[in-house]
Amino acid sequence: MRSAMTTVLAVLACGLMATPALAKGKGYAGPEIEAKAKELAKEIDMPLASREVVLKRLSSLLDESEFKAKMKKAPVTGVFAYQVGEGGFIVKVKEGKGKICFNAEGKNLPLTMEATTVGAQIGGSSQWGVGLVMGLEDPKEFGGKYEGENYNATAGNAGVITSQLTPKGASEPHNVVLMATAKGLSAGASGEFLKIYVDR
Repeated sequence: MRSAMTTVLAVLACGLMATPALAKGKGYAGPEIEAKAKELAKEIDMPLASREVVLKRLSSLLDESEFKAKMKKAPVTGVFAYQVGEGGFIVKVKEGKGKICFNAEGKNLPLTMEATTVGAQIGGSSQWGVGLVMGLEDPKEFGGKYEGENYNATAGNAGVITSQLTPKGASEPHNVVLMATAKGLSAGASGEFLKIYVDR
Protein backbone atom coordinates (compact mmCIF):
# COMPACT_ATOMS: atom_id res chain seq x y z
CA MET A 1 0.00 0.00 0.00
CA ARG A 2 2.76 2.37 0.96
CA SER A 3 4.60 1.51 -2.25
CA ALA A 4 1.52 2.27 -4.34
CA MET A 5 1.03 5.60 -2.54
CA THR A 6 4.69 6.49 -3.08
CA THR A 7 4.29 5.79 -6.80
CA VAL A 8 1.19 8.00 -7.04
CA LEU A 9 2.93 10.87 -5.23
CA ALA A 10 5.95 10.53 -7.49
CA VAL A 11 3.75 10.73 -10.60
CA LEU A 12 1.94 13.80 -9.26
CA ALA A 13 5.26 15.45 -8.42
CA CYS A 14 6.54 14.84 -11.94
CA GLY A 15 3.35 16.32 -13.37
CA LEU A 16 3.69 19.46 -11.29
CA MET A 17 7.33 19.82 -12.24
CA ALA A 18 6.42 19.53 -15.93
CA THR A 19 3.67 22.14 -15.79
CA PRO A 20 5.85 25.31 -16.07
CA ALA A 21 7.56 23.97 -19.20
CA LEU A 22 4.19 23.10 -20.74
CA ALA A 23 2.80 26.53 -19.95
CA LYS A 24 5.91 28.15 -21.39
CA GLY A 25 5.40 26.29 -24.65
CA LYS A 26 1.90 27.72 -24.99
CA GLY A 27 3.22 31.21 -25.59
CA TYR A 28 2.80 34.61 -23.98
CA ALA A 29 -0.41 35.63 -22.22
CA GLY A 30 -2.07 38.92 -23.21
CA PRO A 31 -0.58 41.10 -20.43
CA GLU A 32 2.86 39.56 -21.07
CA ILE A 33 2.61 40.45 -24.75
CA GLU A 34 1.83 44.08 -23.96
CA ALA A 35 4.58 44.30 -21.34
CA LYS A 36 7.18 42.78 -23.66
CA ALA A 37 6.15 44.99 -26.58
CA LYS A 38 6.45 48.08 -24.37
CA GLU A 39 9.86 46.95 -23.13
CA LEU A 40 11.19 46.33 -26.64
CA ALA A 41 9.74 49.59 -27.98
CA LYS A 42 11.64 51.50 -25.32
CA GLU A 43 14.79 49.49 -25.97
CA ILE A 44 14.87 50.53 -29.65
CA ASP A 45 14.07 54.16 -28.70
CA MET A 46 10.69 54.25 -30.40
CA PRO A 47 9.35 57.82 -30.10
CA LEU A 48 6.74 58.18 -27.38
CA ALA A 49 4.00 59.33 -29.78
CA SER A 50 4.50 56.32 -32.06
CA ARG A 51 4.81 54.00 -29.09
CA GLU A 52 1.49 55.10 -27.62
CA VAL A 53 -0.35 54.67 -30.92
CA VAL A 54 1.10 51.23 -31.67
CA LEU A 55 0.64 49.88 -28.14
CA LYS A 56 -2.96 51.11 -28.11
CA ARG A 57 -3.56 49.19 -31.34
CA LEU A 58 -1.93 46.11 -29.83
CA SER A 59 -4.17 46.33 -26.77
CA SER A 60 -7.31 46.58 -28.90
CA LEU A 61 -6.18 43.65 -31.07
CA LEU A 62 -5.68 41.45 -28.02
CA ASP A 63 -9.23 42.27 -26.90
CA GLU A 64 -10.81 41.18 -30.19
CA SER A 65 -12.71 37.90 -29.81
CA GLU A 66 -11.57 36.74 -33.25
CA PHE A 67 -7.93 37.29 -32.35
CA LYS A 68 -8.32 35.58 -28.98
CA ALA A 69 -9.65 32.52 -30.78
CA LYS A 70 -6.71 32.68 -33.15
CA MET A 71 -4.26 32.80 -30.23
CA LYS A 72 -5.71 29.59 -28.82
CA LYS A 73 -4.85 27.79 -32.04
CA ALA A 74 -1.59 29.63 -32.73
CA PRO A 75 -0.12 31.07 -29.48
CA VAL A 76 2.05 34.17 -29.56
CA THR A 77 5.54 32.78 -28.99
CA GLY A 78 7.53 35.83 -30.07
CA VAL A 79 7.21 39.62 -29.74
CA PHE A 80 9.29 42.27 -31.48
CA ALA A 81 9.54 46.01 -32.04
CA TYR A 82 11.09 47.60 -35.12
CA GLN A 83 11.82 50.70 -37.16
CA VAL A 84 11.92 50.73 -40.97
CA GLY A 85 13.17 53.58 -43.20
CA GLU A 86 12.42 54.86 -46.72
CA GLY A 87 13.89 53.43 -49.92
CA GLY A 88 13.71 54.12 -53.68
CA PHE A 89 10.88 55.35 -55.93
CA ILE A 90 9.47 52.68 -58.29
CA VAL A 91 11.08 49.74 -56.53
CA LYS A 92 10.87 50.61 -52.87
CA VAL A 93 13.36 48.94 -50.55
CA LYS A 94 12.91 49.71 -46.89
CA GLU A 95 15.56 48.53 -44.47
CA GLY A 96 15.08 48.41 -40.76
CA LYS A 97 16.10 46.95 -37.45
CA GLY A 98 14.62 46.04 -34.11
CA LYS A 99 14.61 43.68 -31.16
CA ILE A 100 12.77 40.38 -30.74
CA CYS A 101 12.13 38.03 -27.82
CA PHE A 102 10.79 34.47 -27.88
CA ASN A 103 9.23 33.08 -24.71
CA ALA A 104 11.18 29.84 -25.18
CA GLU A 105 14.45 31.78 -24.99
CA GLY A 106 13.68 34.71 -22.72
CA LYS A 107 16.28 37.08 -24.17
CA ASN A 108 16.09 40.11 -26.44
CA LEU A 109 17.87 39.60 -29.76
CA PRO A 110 18.64 42.07 -32.58
CA LEU A 111 16.78 41.64 -35.85
CA THR A 112 17.04 43.23 -39.28
CA MET A 113 14.28 43.69 -41.85
CA GLU A 114 14.07 44.42 -45.55
CA ALA A 115 10.75 45.24 -47.21
CA THR A 116 10.45 45.45 -51.00
CA THR A 117 7.43 46.56 -53.02
CA VAL A 118 7.52 46.61 -56.82
CA GLY A 119 5.20 48.91 -58.75
CA ALA A 120 3.49 50.41 -55.71
CA GLN A 121 3.96 53.66 -53.88
CA ILE A 122 4.65 53.50 -50.16
CA GLY A 123 4.11 56.71 -48.22
CA GLY A 124 5.97 57.80 -45.12
CA SER A 125 9.70 58.34 -44.74
CA SER A 126 9.93 56.12 -41.70
CA GLN A 127 7.72 53.87 -39.63
CA TRP A 128 7.71 52.24 -36.22
CA GLY A 129 5.86 49.13 -35.21
CA VAL A 130 5.49 45.97 -33.17
CA GLY A 131 5.07 42.40 -34.35
CA LEU A 132 3.76 39.12 -33.01
CA VAL A 133 5.05 35.69 -34.04
CA MET A 134 2.24 33.15 -33.85
CA GLY A 135 2.25 29.36 -33.90
CA LEU A 136 6.03 28.90 -33.98
CA GLU A 137 7.49 26.48 -31.42
CA ASP A 138 11.17 26.59 -32.40
CA PRO A 139 12.54 30.18 -32.38
CA LYS A 140 15.44 29.16 -34.60
CA GLU A 141 12.97 28.45 -37.40
CA PHE A 142 11.94 32.12 -37.48
CA GLY A 143 13.17 34.35 -40.27
CA GLY A 144 13.54 34.41 -44.02
CA LYS A 145 11.09 35.63 -46.64
CA TYR A 146 7.49 36.52 -45.77
CA GLU A 147 4.55 37.59 -47.91
CA GLY A 148 1.89 39.92 -46.57
CA GLU A 149 -1.79 40.71 -46.72
CA ASN A 150 -4.04 43.18 -44.94
CA TYR A 151 -5.39 41.94 -41.63
CA ASN A 152 -9.11 42.48 -41.20
CA ALA A 153 -8.86 44.49 -38.00
CA THR A 154 -11.90 46.21 -36.53
CA ALA A 155 -11.21 48.48 -33.56
CA GLY A 156 -8.51 50.93 -32.58
CA ASN A 157 -6.91 51.07 -36.01
CA ALA A 158 -6.52 54.83 -36.33
CA GLY A 159 -3.05 55.72 -37.56
CA VAL A 160 -1.91 52.10 -37.66
CA ILE A 161 -1.70 49.57 -40.49
CA THR A 162 -2.18 45.99 -39.34
CA SER A 163 -0.82 43.26 -41.58
CA GLN A 164 -0.51 39.49 -41.49
CA LEU A 165 2.56 37.79 -42.95
CA THR A 166 3.10 34.17 -43.88
CA PRO A 167 6.53 32.58 -44.49
CA LYS A 168 7.70 31.25 -47.84
CA GLY A 169 9.07 27.72 -47.65
CA ALA A 170 9.27 27.57 -43.85
CA SER A 171 9.90 24.17 -42.27
CA GLU A 172 7.53 25.08 -39.42
CA PRO A 173 4.29 26.87 -40.43
CA HIS A 174 3.57 30.10 -38.56
CA ASN A 175 2.53 33.67 -39.21
CA VAL A 176 3.44 37.19 -38.16
CA VAL A 177 1.11 40.07 -37.34
CA LEU A 178 2.51 43.59 -37.73
CA MET A 179 1.11 46.83 -36.34
CA ALA A 180 2.90 49.83 -37.86
CA THR A 181 2.56 53.58 -37.75
CA ALA A 182 2.81 55.69 -40.96
CA LYS A 183 1.74 54.37 -44.35
CA GLY A 184 4.73 52.20 -45.13
CA LEU A 185 4.68 48.44 -45.38
CA SER A 186 1.01 48.28 -46.31
CA ALA A 187 1.03 44.51 -46.73
CA GLY A 188 -1.12 43.35 -49.60
CA ALA A 189 0.38 45.77 -52.16
CA SER A 190 1.40 44.21 -55.46
CA GLY A 191 4.69 42.34 -55.40
CA GLU A 192 5.44 43.00 -51.74
CA PHE A 193 7.49 40.81 -49.46
CA LEU A 194 9.46 41.15 -46.26
CA LYS A 195 12.73 39.53 -45.23
CA ILE A 196 13.50 39.16 -41.53
CA TYR A 197 16.77 38.02 -39.99
CA VAL A 198 17.53 37.38 -36.31
CA ASP A 199 21.08 38.03 -35.16
CA ARG A 200 22.08 35.12 -32.95
